[in-house]
Amino acid sequence: MSNNKYFQYIRKCSTKTQEFDSPQIIGKIRKKFNLDQNEASQILTDLQLKNLIFIENEKVKVNILANPVRKNIYTLVSKFPGIFVNEIGRILSIGSNHVRYHLSELTTLKMIKVHSFGNLKAFSLPNISEEETKIGIFLLRGTIKKIMTFLINNSESTENFMLEKIDIPRSTAIYALKKLIDEKWIRKSKKKNQNCYIINPKYQITIQNTIIQLQTMSF
Repeated sequence: MSNNKYFQYIRKCSTKTQEFDSPQIIGKIRKKFNLDQNEASQILTDLQLKNLIFIENEKVKVNILANPVRKNIYTLVSKFPGIFVNEIGRILSIGSNHVRYHLSELTTLKMIKVHSFGNLKAFSLPNISEEETKIGIFLLRGTIKKIMTFLINNSESTENFMLEKIDIPRSTAIYALKKLIDEKWIRKSKKKNQNCYIINPKYQITIQNTIIQLQTMSF
């Protein structure tokens, strides 16, 4: 039986912590596969050499990110809070069911968190707030990203100047601006009878960092 089969058995022994006492898991392997002590111990050594498990202080811990696809998904979620199934699938060129399977594994182990916004489920690391995640979702939309990127670099821009530079149909841009105002991520004011927009300072750093991450979000 291949080492991968032993690894899958170790994983199935516990789906919550993925951590075991070394003597305990050796005993389970011996019983399941009718092996002696040395054979079971050697299996753990082989799995450790392949980076599938970690062994420290008599503790065996499964390397949940040994799977390269799962590792890439986890990296995307950690770099870009608010990313969702279809976007992950598009970037990694894998099917949505495949994505959901790995997201479920990571969620079960509390390595990532799922946020629900209506029918949309978005993902982030556990320490990321719902507001930061929501900002990430909005910035995945081309029009929103263009507007926010422009406002980051052009504080308190007039409406006409912004629309001239970002090349978005006025009706589309006005709708997006209204959504951003409703979310309180940008503020609207009047300057010489012209509408002006500025990013809410409360969210400036979060938006700026998210845009930077979005620009590097590729594999």
